[in-house]
Amino acid sequence: MPDIAVYNTPSYGQCGEDLIVAALLRSFAITEQLDVRAQTYLEIGGNHPLACSATYLLHTQLGMTGVLVEANPDLIEALERFRPDDRVVHAAVVATDQATVPLYVANQDELSSLSSSFVTEWQGGSVGVKQVVQVPARHINALLQDYWPTSAPLYVSIDVEGCDLDLVLAMDLKRYRPAVFQIEPSEHHKQGSTRSIVACMKAHQYALVAQTDVNLIFMDYNRLGKSLL
Repeated sequence: MPDIAVYNTPSYGQCGEDLIVAALLRSFAITEQLDVRAQTYLEIGGNHPLACSATYLLHTQLGMTGVLVEANPDLIEALERFRPDDRVVHAAVVATDQATVPLYVANQDELSSLSSSFVTEWQGGSVGVKQVVQVPARHINALLQDYWPTSAPLYVSIDVEGCDLDLVLAMDLKRYRPAVFQIEPSEHHKQGSTRSIVACMKAHQYALVAQTDVNLIFMDYNRLGKSLL
């Protein structure tokens, strides 16, 4: 047996991304003298309150709160029940101005998407579409304006099953400057999307600081420099 105990650190992210993000945000708490409990997050694609959540660990360990956005109407009640300290928004976050959009609800709800091909082509069509529902749509910049009119969330997670690049391209990254982003490229669906997302974020002065099997994690260049001082 080892002389030093190995702790079983809780993680709710799909590939432990929440541990990486929490460590980055803790570094900001030191280098920028931030009270992270007063900071907020935005999770686009909330899905389940705990399982594969990008923000639940940040809430339980760092005391942060924020906005959880979910398009599937069947998942809203559970999010509201188990995440009462967060604002839960029922909407599909989009890159264009539309009042409603069709959501292709997969038989495995975490694979639901605004892209029908994402669902129908998943693992050779083994999952399939359970139903198609019209859901409210919110442009990503309008959403940010509503909840962060004079600031920006410290952390943003984008997980919208094949449509992530569209949101990255549409987001006003000159006006809204989160310190940390987590973005799912869905390379299996759109080959080259990882490279495109990295290039877009680099053009807006965000550095790729971590990559898991599923997600990319970026940090603002300017704040990255401060963290390294």
